[in-house]
Amino acid sequence: MLYGENYENLDFALNAQPLEAKVRQQRIAEMQARVRLDRFKDAYPARLSGGQQQRVAIARALVAQPLAVLMDEPLSNLDDELKDELCRQILDLHASLGFTLVYVTHSKEEMRRIGTRTFRC
Repeated sequence: MLYGENYENLDFALNAQPLEAKVRQQRIAEMQARVRLDRFKDAYPARLSGGQQQRVAIARALVAQPLAVLMDEPLSNLDDELKDELCRQILDLHASLGFTLVYVTHSKEEMRRIGTRTFRC
């Protein structure tokens, strides 16, 4: 069976896990749907928009079901409308999947929207 570029990108993240092929396929398909990339699964990364590329990166980080995820300024190069959309999506994924999120940003607005705890020097 042939798979698209985004499938292979997400599958790479699962290489360290001993999963049956059916489970891998199911996880990847579910994650592509969760980040709304299922209709772009055959697209090459260079043909994706910046927001779609960020969705691939988020899906790749989450498909292996990690306990914690570090996001280093994931929205910095996106326009305001797309930032809002992806910010909501990150919050939804965080709530539904229950991973610990360490989110690095220089934007006070993003910090207020994403953060549940802040640390001061």
